[in-house]
Amino acid sequence: MSNRDPEPPDLNGRTPITDDDETIARMLDEVSVPTLLCSMVHLTGDPSWIRDETIKPQGLFLNIYDGFMSPEAQADARARALPHILAFRDSGGALPPPPSPARTDRGITLGHERVGDPPAATRASSS
Repeated sequence: MSNRDPEPPDLNGRTPITDDDETIARMLDEVSVPTLLCSMVHLTGDPSWIRDETIKPQGLFLNIYDGFMSPEAQADARARALPHILAFRDSGGALPPPPSPARTDRGITLGHERVGDPPAATRASSS
């Protein structure tokens, strides 16, 4: 007989989320918000996460993890994401149906579009 822990539920190879609400909220303070927004599209099936002008990254550049978003916009995006992540956890990890080919094409195209120029103050400080 093995001393291994019992196998986690089958989530198509994904590890279930078992952290409590406060831990998840604290972890969100450490994530890249542009990455979080893309993940929320996958988690919810709702593309408005990457289209909402109030939380949309102002630029996507290598090693710029905040997308040139204001601290307020980042906090807003994290606060909006938290209840959806908790619901995902509480549902046992149920994902929405896969996106249509048209939506998938739009998501791929978004990665190659110019989202916006970085704010002038950010450009000046990085020179």
